[in-house]
Amino acid sequence: MNVRFFYSPAIFSNYPKLFVLTDDAILYSESRDYSVVEVERYVVTSFQNFDPKEYETEEHPVLLEVSKTEATEISDDLRPNWLNRYLMEKRAFTQESMPVW
Repeated sequence: MNVRFFYSPAIFSNYPKLFVLTDDAILYSESRDYSVVEVERYVVTSFQNFDPKEYETEEHPVLLEVSKTEATEISDDLRPNWLNRYLMEKRAFTQESMPVW
């Protein structure tokens, strides 16, 4: 499964956001606002032609594509383990073994 990562710094908000876009056209994010976990899930039109500007808001006016390494570091600062859990649920970055005959 192909995955892209997007980061929105806290410009007009109290907290930054990290988004994961998978090739099944799901844009997903988890963040914490005070003690409440907020989940955002959008179905986008295209993985390849994804336009981050369509998902920028007044509170988060910039959405930047980042590497997996950067995304992992960012997620550990925001809400530890949600990124790894989500990628495991989506079976991203895993390899299937060949069947044994």
